[in-house]
Amino acid sequence: MSEATTAVAKGKGEPKLWTRDLVLIILVDLCVFTNHIMSLSTFPFYIQSLGGTEAVAGICAAAFSFVAVIIRPLVGWWLDNGVRRAALVAGLVLMGLAPLGYVFVPVLSVAIAIRMMHGVGLSFSNSTTATVASDVICRPRFAEGMGYFGMATALASAIAPALGLSLMEGFGFNVLYAVAAVIAGLGLVLFAFTTILGWNYYGERCIVYLAGVKAILPYRIIFIVLVAMGAFLKLEAIWVLADIVNGLMAIPNLIALLALSGVVVGETKRYFKHVEMGDVDEVNGL
Repeated sequence: MSEATTAVAKGKGEPKLWTRDLVLIILVDLCVFTNHIMSLSTFPFYIQSLGGTEAVAGICAAAFSFVAVIIRPLVGWWLDNGVRRAALVAGLVLMGLAPLGYVFVPVLSVAIAIRMMHGVGLSFSNSTTATVASDVICRPRFAEGMGYFGMATALASAIAPALGLSLMEGFGFNVLYAVAAVIAGLGLVLFAFTTILGWNYYGERCIVYLAGVKAILPYRIIFIVLVAMGAFLKLEAIWVLADIVNGLMAIPNLIALLALSGVVVGETKRYFKHVEMGDVDEVNGL
């Protein structure tokens, strides 16, 4: 059995469900569907304001759904190959740019194209948030965790139509879609926050291994200072530094991969031997 399952069987209590990662991915998913449903409920009125008919609005809805469905197998392939972070960032960026396109390019033909781009963004974002949620939820409480994750969609379905229509009637389409873009941007910020925390934790574990617990505080101070510097440096300088430190990180990683290749092969064979004997649970996709 897995470690979490063994702990439950021995009466050590249920494994922890609510983690920081789960809370943040639920909030990101709430932003995704609030952006989507706000636009979905108001887009036919937007098309009519540009001189389009109900038939054109229907074509837009069909094009949006068609693109979102067609792109999903490709997104799924990327996610299966570990491209989770880039897929979610791409989806959130597209979901933020699409409403801004409605604001700055109020042309009927362009609106249809942007609506299709919005569908691509939804496909990337929705598929990735569900995949990430399945990664971070502990297996013994997986169904419960996915139920809580699904509440984000239900909550967005409850509040987003009224929010979108209220903004449209009270302030117009420009404010409506600006708010939708901000909500997508908030989702991107939340996801970036989880990424920063993740890299901080990886680095912290490494510095503890190399220098002991006493090195944690200096490491955290340096990390915070570097994060703050990123807000003031020019983008070109940031990319140069990123290339340098990624190269420095890759060198010892490649050496370690070569040195530990035999150990990895041995441990992998030992694991699958235990799976065949029924000593551990095999978890697909992880």
